[in-house]
Amino acid sequence: MASDDSAASGAWPADAAQAARLYPAEVPFRIVVVRDFAGEAALRQVLAAYEVTAPLAPGTVSAGGRYCAWRVSVRIRDRAEMLRIDRELRAVAGVRLLL
Repeated sequence: MASDDSAASGAWPADAAQAARLYPAEVPFRIVVVRDFAGEAALRQVLAAYEVTAPLAPGTVSAGGRYCAWRVSVRIRDRAEMLRIDRELRAVAGVRLLL
């Protein structure tokens, strides 16, 4: 399967009409963190800049107990905002995966 260079470069969606169909959107995030995560305040600080539609809350713990997930939903206005929140949440110490 060929790769899509526009998606890899952050240019997706390809045109304004496609972007208008996708955004604004309510996006549910799962933030997977290490078990001894101490960054809840940092997550809340990042989220303060966005329109949170479902508050940050602890979620499930992995079967082995090494990771846990936090849940939050955010209203995203456009692709730039999606890329920004993705980058900011991933930068929090202890965050391992953002779904």
